[in-house]
Amino acid sequence: MTRRTGFGLVSSVAIAALLLGGGSHALAAASSLSFDRVFTAAGEPAAVHYQLLYRSHDGVHRMEVWRVGDHQVKRVTDKAVISLATHRTGEAGYRLTIFDLKRRIATQIDRANLYRVGNFTDWFDLTHGLRHPNGPYTLAAGPAPAGMPRSVAPCAWYRLAEGPRTSSICWDARRRVPLLIAVGDKEPIWRLLEIDTKPAPAGTFTVDTRGFTINDANHDIERD
Repeated sequence: MTRRTGFGLVSSVAIAALLLGGGSHALAAASSLSFDRVFTAAGEPAAVHYQLLYRSHDGVHRMEVWRVGDHQVKRVTDKAVISLATHRTGEAGYRLTIFDLKRRIATQIDRANLYRVGNFTDWFDLTHGLRHPNGPYTLAAGPAPAGMPRSVAPCAWYRLAEGPRTSSICWDARRRVPLLIAVGDKEPIWRLLEIDTKPAPAGTFTVDTRGFTINDANHDIERD
C-alpha cells in the first residue's frame, strides 16, 4: 500500500460519488412545513440498506447504500467507487474515505476540509440524500406527480419549492430515506429499487486497500 498526498488525485468519478447526497440530484430548501421536522433523522432504524438509481448530468447511475444509525455509512456507485464515512453522534464533523476501484486510489478527507474547498455537504446530506435549506423555501404535503412509478414501500409525498425549482419527494418516515425524487413533474432523478433494515453483514465497512495509493487530502489542504 503506497501513501501519497495531493488533493489532485481525487478522480471525477469519486467526486461525483462524494457529492451524491449534496449534488445535482440532492435538494436544498425549507418552509411553512419545516424541512428539519419533516425530513428528520430522529428515530431512524439501527440499520438501513437500499439500492437505487439516480440521474445526474452524465447519465443514470446505480448505488447501494448501508447506513448504520447516526455514525456510519457506505455507498457503492456503479461498482466503481466506494465511499465510507464515520461520524460521532452529536458532532458536525465526519471522516470520509473515497475508494476509486479502477485507479486504485483511496482519498481521505474530513468535513472541515471539504468546506475549505467549497463543498458544504453535511452529515444529513451525506446519509439521507437530501440537502438542508440554503435559502427561502416552501414545503407542503401534496400528491404524487402524474406518471410516477410505484414506490418500493409506503411513503408520503411533499412538494419542495426553492426559487424557480420545485421538487417532489416521496419520504419514507419509517426508514428515514426518500424513495422517489422528481424535479417538476418529470421522471424521477432518484428511485429506490429495494430497501431493508437488516444488520449490515460482517465486513461491510472493511475495504481491502492492498495495492492502493493512499491520498491524504487533509494534509495537502491544511498546508495551503
